[in-house]
Amino acid sequence: MNNKGFTLIELLAVLLLLGIVAVFSFTTVGNYLESSKNSAYKTLVSNIKTAAIEYYEECKFNKEGITDPNKCKISSKKLEFNISELLELGYLSGDCSGVSCAVLNPKTNSDIGACSITITENKITIDATESNPYKTTYSITASSGTDCPTTSDYLGV
Repeated sequence: MNNKGFTLIELLAVLLLLGIVAVFSFTTVGNYLESSKNSAYKTLVSNIKTAAIEYYEECKFNKEGITDPNKCKISSKKLEFNISELLELGYLSGDCSGVSCAVLNPKTNSDIGACSITITENKITIDATESNPYKTTYSITASSGTDCPTTSDYLGV
């Protein structure tokens, strides 16, 4: 009788070990992907916040680059607009591979361009003896909607 080869028990043991290694690998890769998506989302929210402040400032001071001044209607130090407007005006980059451009949420891969933002200018007196005693800050309030960044997302960056 020829005794070359592996027994069924040895093959099952090897398969069991490979299965355990695969489970740990998939879990680690899954956690890494989730962490990457969260990091990309935080970066997107930070970019939206920066772009919104820049857009507000350009509307406030009527700088060149505003394609439609009728959209720049600051009322009571507030300006409301959609994220897609930031993309259309060049303040954000987005996915323009299809017919129209989209700002994609990295967590869900859905378009968040229709999400609206209200940015409010706040002046705080820091030192009344200075020639410019004010510090200007901005607060962003987000609309509710599916996959839209929340107000707390903007506060967290």
